[in-house]
Amino acid sequence: MEIKVLHKNAVIKNDTINVILEYDKKTEDISHLIDYIKAYKGTVIVKNNNEFIKIHYSDIRYFYCKDKEIYCKTKDKEYKIKSRLYELEKLNKDFIRVSKKYIVNFNYAKHFDLGRIGTILIRLDNDDVITVSRRKIRDVLEYLEERSI
Repeated sequence: MEIKVLHKNAVIKNDTINVILEYDKKTEDISHLIDYIKAYKGTVIVKNNNEFIKIHYSDIRYFYCKDKEIYCKTKDKEYKIKSRLYELEKLNKDFIRVSKKYIVNFNYAKHFDLGRIGTILIRLDNDDVITVSRRKIRDVLEYLEERSI
């Protein structure tokens, strides 16, 4: 999902949240509002004990489901989140669903092991290993092909 602040005559695309501000003169309050909205672009709010924390998508290694709860894994911690995996699939172009239980940020994938026929193992920069389900192998291979040089 993408958040943009647009002029009132801008073209609107799917999968975009558009905030249209109409003003005659750009004041300090308008500037603060625009900065505030832009700051939330690419973030997710997670609960950690009794506090809420804003995490940028770029810090998330992967999302996963365990015991019917959804978590996001960063470099150092895991956080429980309220979103469902199907809602998180389209966060941005760096995330791809690799199985029923995992969505991976490919910016942190350092190795793809295609050694065993019919499987792909993804080793992330923190040495976590995630198995791509058989149903998602084609999607992952197409994704890798699109990003290859």
